[in-house]
Amino acid sequence: MALQEFSSIEKDSGCQLLWSLELTRDPKDRAFIFQHVLEEFFHAEIFEDISQFYATGYLTKTVAAREILVDRKSTQEQVWDFFSYAHVGEEGVNRDFSYYAKANLDKKIAAVFSRVSIDEGNHIHGTKDILASMTKDKKFLFEWLILKSTVKRKIKQMEASTRFIGDALLSLMLGIVYFVFGFFVHKTLKSRFLDMNKKEVIDLLKLQEADI
Repeated sequence: MALQEFSSIEKDSGCQLLWSLELTRDPKDRAFIFQHVLEEFFHAEIFEDISQFYATGYLTKTVAAREILVDRKSTQEQVWDFFSYAHVGEEGVNRDFSYYAKANLDKKIAAVFSRVSIDEGNHIHGTKDILASMTKDKKFLFEWLILKSTVKRKIKQMEASTRFIGDALLSLMLGIVYFVFGFFVHKTLKSRFLDMNKKEVIDLLKLQEADI
């Protein structure tokens, strides 16, 4: 279920930020990151709750192996990349969730997206401030990191879209092959069946003539 996937994404985001907490010493940045973590976990819970509410049956939670993006062994450049990508991701998520909140959805679902988008809006400013602090307000470096992360995210989105289109085309091609193959197989089997029936009728007539 899509809502449950949002829950997994939010939870993963919280875990990644929790691992990044020890990579900054600034008390203000650490306080923001910790608050950010708590909010991501909260988002995960409300998405899980709403998905369970609308589920027709019991939903099991899918636990996926997480790739740790930053840890104590990460270089300064890797930490910069992490927070710049987090910033760009928050911008994208906030934009998407705002659209979903205004879309023609069930009121309960729209309310969840509206609630979450408020926090995501704050996360945009917080991740931006942390990155600016880490890069010592070097504007060129800051802008370069944001640009690099924006391009990286666009490429990932394109890869996901291409994969979806490729899967759809493959399914369509297989459907056509099965249809054409099935048509000819059906036609051949039908022809053979009719031939067998004709032979049986002829044999029956021969037996009747022999009896006469």
